[in-house]
Amino acid sequence: HAGIVTKYFKGEKVTEQATSVIPDEGINLFTNADTKTFILMNEKLGRMYTVHKETGVLEKAVKINNNAPITSSALSLDQTLYLLTSDNKVWKVTP
Repeated sequence: HAGIVTKYFKGEKVTEQATSVIPDEGINLFTNADTKTFILMNEKLGRMYTVHKETGVLEKAVKINNNAPITSSALSLDQTLYLLTSDNKVWKVTP
């Protein structure tokens, strides 16, 4: 099953696109107004997906190989993803 990306503007649905990324509990969505993509971060699986906002096309998938589980993630304005792992290490994933 694919996920659906729905874009709203002022409470009205503007577009709806299918994407190959399957939604799962615990996935974080990160984006900002100045980019053409958004990031889906599945902390449980250690996977980051970059998806085009308008088409829903998966542009990049990254598997974070780490022995310690990811406990938190955050996105900076320049689209750098920061990950915190249970061993108190911070990882930086650049776009």
